[in-house]
Amino acid sequence: KVIINCKIHGDFLQNPADHLKGSGCKECGSQKNHAYNSTLGERNKEEWLKKRCFLYLIQIKGQSDNFYKIGISTQKEKRFSVLKRKFSRLEIIDLFETNLYTAVKLENEILSLLKNNYNYVPNILFDGHTECLDPSLIEIKDIFDFFKNKENRSDLVGKILDYEYGK
Repeated sequence: KVIINCKIHGDFLQNPADHLKGSGCKECGSQKNHAYNSTLGERNKEEWLKKRCFLYLIQIKGQSDNFYKIGISTQKEKRFSVLKRKFSRLEIIDLFETNLYTAVKLENEILSLLKNNYNYVPNILFDGHTECLDPSLIEIKDIFDFFKNKENRSDLVGKILDYEYGK
């Protein structure tokens, strides 16, 4: 391990190979990677129910990668532009416009269902690499559509959507 200096959090130890793969300061990563999580969602529920965003499903293909990614963005064009610079091909499979609170709940529900069996770690790490799924999951579009249909969601997510859109 070598000593690496984070301008915000100070020195930390890290394997050089991990650093070259794009890993950095865990403190910065923690702040970045958990920008939209359930804990913050509950803390900021009123604000997040008013904030529009997109829950998206994309397929990313690169020179040595092929995987699905589920994510949330309030600025989808900017988000996709960043990903297109890293990977040679990005296909938008589905976009679901909703509020941030609902998007976080849906993303968590989908990932908790799929992550154990279909988790995928891309060769090129990026913000959001923990929401990637194996390309062998050919039913992903059907699963995404299933969750978009409010009758198929858990009671919690159904109640959120009833609150958002009324019955």
